[in-house]
Amino acid sequence: MSDVRTTQVDLAGLMSVLGEHLYSTPTVALRELVQNAHDAITRRKIEASGSPFEPRIEVKLDRARGTLTITDSGAGLTRQEIIDFLATIG
Repeated sequence: MSDVRTTQVDLAGLMSVLGEHLYSTPTVALRELVQNAHDAITRRKIEASGSPFEPRIEVKLDRARGTLTITDSGAGLTRQEIIDFLATIG
């Protein structure tokens, strides 16, 4: 069964908070997102316990749309982790 939830994030505001207040620069905030992707891959490797998967982190810039997308093949979050942790951002 799939449970789809929606949320809205003021990404510019979030990056401002992260880059200007929580981290020393926006570059450090970006590095933290890539580090989180790495941690998710490490978690999946541990939880997979020998099952094959291809570790991958992709960083894509779309200048026309003004977006930066980071994707990974890591463990992801459980439904409860999404509710517990992502609901507390900001």
